[in-house]
Amino acid sequence: MFNASISQLTTSRWELPEEIAHCTEHGFNAISVWRPKLSDMGVASAAALLASAGMEVSSVQWAGGFTGSDGRSFDESVADAIDAIEATQMLGACVLIVHSGCRGGHTLNHAHRLLRQAIEVIAPVARRKGVTLA
Repeated sequence: MFNASISQLTTSRWELPEEIAHCTEHGFNAISVWRPKLSDMGVASAAALLASAGMEVSSVQWAGGFTGSDGRSFDESVADAIDAIEATQMLGACVLIVHSGCRGGHTLNHAHRLLRQAIEVIAPVARRKGVTLA
């Protein structure tokens, strides 16, 4: 037996309750949670559902977009990343996947600088919450 986790990006058409049922039925004990699915039902409800199914959360996907590539400002993306860290902790997961955002119209140096600035803000929060940024 080996440990395995299913990424919700591979099951995007299923809602979280249906997905948990299928995963547990097929012997999976962990799931990598996609944040839009958390938004659909709320973090507290999702945590309760996962716990009642005996399913662990291996990671949460994703926080980032610090370059503004998804239409949010830098500050909005950082605030969202902090929310994601808190959700990751609430779900009992240890890992939050971080995506910088595409380079967009920025120079490479500026895109790197935005990522570094974001990490400087969110890393201490993640450390306090026991969450690894990956």
